[in-house]
Amino acid sequence: MYKKITLLIVVIIVLSMSVLTVFSNRTISYLERRYLDTFPKVDLADPDFYEDLDDYLSDHLFFRDELITLRNLTNRYLFHFKDNDGVYSKDGYLFDILKFDAESVSDLILKTNELKDSYFSDREVYFIGIPRKNDYSELYHPSDLRFDDIRQLLIDGLDMPLIDISGLLSLDSYYHTDIHWRQDKLKDVARYIVEAIGDIYVPVTTEAREVYPFYGSLFSKSFYDVNPDILYYLEGDFNGVRVYDLEKDSEVPVYDKEATTHPDLYDIYLDGPSAYLRIENEDAKIDQRLIVFRDSFASSLLPLLIDSYSRIDVIDLRYFDASLIESLDLDDKAKVLFIYGSEFIDQSGALR
Repeated sequence: MYKKITLLIVVIIVLSMSVLTVFSNRTISYLERRYLDTFPKVDLADPDFYEDLDDYLSDHLFFRDELITLRNLTNRYLFHFKDNDGVYSKDGYLFDILKFDAESVSDLILKTNELKDSYFSDREVYFIGIPRKNDYSELYHPSDLRFDDIRQLLIDGLDMPLIDISGLLSLDSYYHTDIHWRQDKLKDVARYIVEAIGDIYVPVTTEAREVYPFYGSLFSKSFYDVNPDILYYLEGDFNGVRVYDLEKDSEVPVYDKEATTHPDLYDIYLDGPSAYLRIENEDAKIDQRLIVFRDSFASSLLPLLIDSYSRIDVIDLRYFDASLIESLDLDDKAKVLFIYGSEFIDQSGALR
């Protein structure tokens, strides 16, 4: 009798979890920072249907977040792993292990020089490499990428000046649970960049805003010994600013307040990833122009440059094919700035 009751309880639990999984109405995993798969169109003759169904069931598994948490805690306290899928913690910060790829760095240098020669040979062109927060930690993994690994390659290989901002940053310039830097720590960086390329810096008058919780890209791989972050953005008077998104063929806000419902809160800056943005400031006191090639790190920096430029063209070569640059109506007198994080420089295969 006891065995029958136990078996019945197990069956009820399994069936309940199956029903809850199939009829789950979750669309976003904030822990994993992504949208969950939707239920596929039923077509029993299509082999892809079964694969899509498997992905859906995996995404909507009841207690999925709790099971991820349990796995991570088991790795830490039962198996005594020092890192979890390449992520480790120290002094309240999460760090990810990234191995140095000299070939990738050299490839980025080659492509950047080719872009300069093909489209901007008569312009002032500059390059910025952003150190990782790992560079500011006293304890780091011995096989981890360091900015010093790539700095000399950039200096020796680039056909343009390298602007070094590493001395303006520290560990607290970065989020605890994410790879990115905090916008509220970038005012001095913004001034330094503008002046380093020979332009006049006009400070943006801002008021700090906070959004909580911010689960950074490393949080789901952590041992949960680090709390979620507060995301900071510096709101200013951008009434005279227009940000045009080529892909959406529409204007987007400098700060997308609706991003608080997105899986990645970092989308609050300039409406998230985009192939091409044109930022125009009709209230700019100085008619300075800038073309920026960037990755995600520039998203939070660019709002701090808005008052210094009447126009900023922003190109992300992860989503925009370099061969199409000529099709853009770029200002023929604008200076050019390439700004990339070390993660992207070391993994530049996404360049188009």
